[in-house]
Amino acid sequence: MSTSVLYHAFQISGVKYKSTSYEGSAVVFHGETTAEYHDCPHCHSRDIAFKGQKERQFHLPPMGGKECFLNLQIRRVFCTSLKSHGIASLAMA
Repeated sequence: MSTSVLYHAFQISGVKYKSTSYEGSAVVFHGETTAEYHDCPHCHSRDIAFKGQKERQFHLPPMGGKECFLNLQIRRVFCTSLKSHGIASLAMA
C-alpha cells in the first residue's frame, strides 16, 4: 500500500501514508499530514509554527466489503499572525 492508494481509492491528498493494520474485519490506514498543506485554521495564513500533534480517526467508504478507517496524525499549530493556537486545516477532497 502507499500514499497513492489513499488518493486514488478515497481522493485524499496531503496525507503521507505510514502503515496499514487490520483490526477484526476492518482495515485501518495510518498516516500523517504533509507540511506543504498546513495553514492557520482561522486566517489561512501560512506563517505558522508547529506545537505538537493529535491523532484523529476518520471513517472511510468500504473497500472490498471491509470497513476502512484512517488514523491521521494532525499537527497543532501556532499562528504568528493572530497569536493563537489551533489544529491545522485538512486538505481532503
